[in-house]
Amino acid sequence: MNANLLILKLSVILWLISFTACAQIENKTSALPSHPRILLLEGDEAAIKQTIASDNIWKATHQFIIDESNKLIGKPPVERVLIGRRLLDKSREALRRVFFLSYSWRITGEEKYLKRAEQELLAVSVFSDWNPSHFLDVAEMTMAVSIGYDWLYKGLPA
Repeated sequence: MNANLLILKLSVILWLISFTACAQIENKTSALPSHPRILLLEGDEAAIKQTIASDNIWKATHQFIIDESNKLIGKPPVERVLIGRRLLDKSREALRRVFFLSYSWRITGEEKYLKRAEQELLAVSVFSDWNPSHFLDVAEMTMAVSIGYDWLYKGLPA
């Protein structure tokens, strides 16, 4: 009985490995979609604007993000300051700022949000590191830069 269960488990594992390998080979030959391709895809802005116009909760959420983005315009970018042994507070703030500013630019098209988000991306990109001793610090900073790069791709300089 144990031998049959072991064979079944190994078969499933081998099938998953071969499936994953085939998927990776297929992805290498197919073209990636254009930016943006993370969370909020190209063209989704129209649907969001339509929902904002018809739903008070979405309208309030949208306005909150725009208001927060406007407050960020005059603030200096995030700085690399450890709190204890962690950079997590700064990573999360960078994520919040980049997410809000990038959203604001995509929905309104106002250049001030693009430029301010770009400042955040450049600031965190010159940090000496993102504190690799604490993986969550790195993960959240990577998410911030990934969303910023993807969502702002068409507005950023080469």
